[in-house]
Amino acid sequence: MAFASPRAVRPCFLWLSMCLWAVLTSCSVYEDLPGADAGTGGRGGGSGIDSGRGGASGSSDASTGGSGGSTGGSGGAAGGRGGSGGSTGGTAGAGTAGAGGRGGTAGASGTGGGGTGGSGPDGSAGSGGNAGSGGASGAGGNAGAGGNAGTGGAAGDGGAGTGGAAGTGGTGGAAGTAGTAGTGGAAGTGGAAGTSGTGGTGGVVDSGPDLPPPGAVFVVGSFVKSGGTGNQAVTHTLGQTPKALILWTSGKTNETASAGFAFGLGVTDGTTDMATSMQGANNVGNSESARRMALKAITLVNADQSTLAEADFASWNASSFTLNWTANNASAYVIHYLAIGGPQVSAKVVNWQATSAPGTRVVTGVGFRPEVVLHFNAGGAFVAAPPAASANAVFGIGVMDRGGAQWASMVGDTAAANPSTSSRVQQTNSTIFTTTDAPAVAITKEATFVSMDTGGFTVNFTANSSSPNVTQIFSLALTGLRAKAGSFSKSTGGQPASQAITTPGFRPGAVLLYSFQNTATTSMVANSRLGIGASDGTHEGCSAIAIADNVSPTNLDGVDRVSKAFVKMDNSSMTINAEADMTSFDATGFTLNWTTNDAVATQIGFLALGAP
Repeated sequence: MAFASPRAVRPCFLWLSMCLWAVLTSCSVYEDLPGADAGTGGRGGGSGIDSGRGGASGSSDASTGGSGGSTGGSGGAAGGRGGSGGSTGGTAGAGTAGAGGRGGTAGASGTGGGGTGGSGPDGSAGSGGNAGSGGASGAGGNAGAGGNAGTGGAAGDGGAGTGGAAGTGGTGGAAGTAGTAGTGGAAGTGGAAGTSGTGGTGGVVDSGPDLPPPGAVFVVGSFVKSGGTGNQAVTHTLGQTPKALILWTSGKTNETASAGFAFGLGVTDGTTDMATSMQGANNVGNSESARRMALKAITLVNADQSTLAEADFASWNASSFTLNWTANNASAYVIHYLAIGGPQVSAKVVNWQATSAPGTRVVTGVGFRPEVVLHFNAGGAFVAAPPAASANAVFGIGVMDRGGAQWASMVGDTAAANPSTSSRVQQTNSTIFTTTDAPAVAITKEATFVSMDTGGFTVNFTANSSSPNVTQIFSLALTGLRAKAGSFSKSTGGQPASQAITTPGFRPGAVLLYSFQNTATTSMVANSRLGIGASDGTHEGCSAIAIADNVSPTNLDGVDRVSKAFVKMDNSSMTINAEADMTSFDATGFTLNWTTNDAVATQIGFLALGAP
């Protein structure tokens, strides 16, 4: 094989090298690199590789926002190599600053405070806790760090060419944008209501004073009188110590109407006692009758003016009251009572006298402004200071309430008359009303309501008061309760007949009923008749008496009932004309059920008492 001469090959090798250089130059990895014979180095690399990262979000309950972005991107890569012909190296790439980090996420809402349970004795729920404060605003993110400077370009390979100048360092990254302020936390939810307090442990029996219930309370009852002197304890169901007691009887030992009577009525406030009584002899030619007034809780007089029986108030408590019989007979009379109590109730019994001439009478010594006053007397001519007794059987009663409603009634029998002389009267525009039969029929005293005063009450004795007598009167004043005086006409319907009375205007706790057993009239009526009774809605008791007029011998009858609220006996044959139970106490009054009834519209006065 033949070989070419080296001198002949050398020009060919040089030509091939130049061709190869041209090819390699056209395939450079640097962007925008000049041709192989350019004197300037290639341009620096691109911008920094990444922007700074945003700061982390604030924790859900943190008050501070996240930090700013991370450091900016590094500068561009080294400058391009210098050209082969001693060209200057490429300029260093300028690094672009990393973007500022994002502000941290707002802190989460604060948690609401927990409510504390109630500690009151009634176990009331505790109040809710206060609302929690909102989370604090997040702090701005930290500024991103500047990018690193680009590395200068390497020197060119050309024989005479100068290496490229070092690339200019990347511009520092711009400061990170401040983090957005955290939104305040929402108000915390109020704490749950506290658990109700545990009920108190029951106290030891009788370890301390009893606490009476609020308002006013009432109870009606009956008992059998003892047959000797000394104390007699009577149980009651009031549930607390009474403030006042009203006692009455017609002197009967059972519920059967029978001849004769021994009527008595008394009141006590626990300090002062006052009572009045009357009796007449039955089946005698010349009438014999008497009346008595005494400083007693109950008194009973004989027809000859001697004392039959009487008792002082001794004591009372939440379950009983005690009477001390200072005089007594052996008869077991049924005695009814109305007990009144309550922490707000005050009661006062006062003895006073009527004026000798028409005009006002101010009664003091009560100690409070009454809501209601009940008046009692033994007739206009009874002027002796009690205790005292006199001839003639007379009883008077009247009521007035703070609103001015009033009624009054009186019955009387004249002693030493043959034939008998007896009468009755009832008014609904007076609070005291007395009359006389001899020597002529006349009104002796009439008083009307004027006012309830801070320490008592005032009445006016009208021009109808023809007698100059200073009549003895005693009154029971009450306050701390509701009271309404009024009257109604008895139902005339067939028995049983229900009758609702709505004029009180409130639900009573007790009702006292009284009647002269006749239809409404302002005139005196022949024959003495009266009926009195009461009910507390569960218990009831009543009495009635009858004295015939213009007869000889005398005819007197009486009855006591413990099973009825009212009884009517308007005859001389001991026949019951009508009687009623208390069916109910209603929102504005009361309802009676007439289990026996007649067709006469008898006028009946009432006093309704209730809690304030």
